[in-house]
Amino acid sequence: MRSTVFAVLAGALAAPAFSAGLDEPIVEPVVAAAPTSAASFDGAHVGGSLGLGSLDAEDAEDGLEDIFGGVADPEGFVSDTFDLTDGGFAHGLHAGYNVRRGSVVFGPEVAVFGAEIEVGGVSEFEDGQPEETIDADVDYGARVALRGGVARGATLVYGTLGLAYLDLSIDTDGVFLARTSESRDEFGYAAGLGVERKLTDRVSVGAQYSLHAFDDFEVGDDLEIDLAYRALDLRLSLGF
Repeated sequence: MRSTVFAVLAGALAAPAFSAGLDEPIVEPVVAAAPTSAASFDGAHVGGSLGLGSLDAEDAEDGLEDIFGGVADPEGFVSDTFDLTDGGFAHGLHAGYNVRRGSVVFGPEVAVFGAEIEVGGVSEFEDGQPEETIDADVDYGARVALRGGVARGATLVYGTLGLAYLDLSIDTDGVFLARTSESRDEFGYAAGLGVERKLTDRVSVGAQYSLHAFDDFEVGDDLEIDLAYRALDLRLSLGF
């Protein structure tokens, strides 16, 4: 009898505790959502750029000395009257595709650009010869390059290497340079360094320095020079 009473009391005490355990809310572990990376640097992108460009044709002095040799002091003539290096406003558009493997990012990019730059000048010979003039204006250019670099967080540091194209409007006049007004173009190579920073999943900003080199660029019929077009651009890109 006594054992039966104890069994009933034990069951009565255990029932509330068991029911209380059932009434308590079940706490599930909270799993944090994986952060969305704003620095994927994958896929296609398009954008535009604004900056400063410069055209350097200083080596043209040697060619001009050959043309004017024997008529006047070539060195004094060239250095005093011709501005063979000039800079100005530059602008462009670009489009490309990135592939990412770990922290390495690479892919092709095509760019077109223009610049407000003019090099040249006017000469006056002391012996009464007519003026000799030469003007070269940058019309437009393009490059096809491979970009490759390393991404750290939301920042990509990269280099570029590829082919370049440049179109100039050339105007010359005089006895030795002859009268010409034409468009001349040339292919060369392009190389550069840049940095890009992701602002959002799709929008990035950056800066890029580019060198475009052209050997034996024809100016008129008798002058071939080596040209270097350099640009420092601020870039805005949209990925998709």
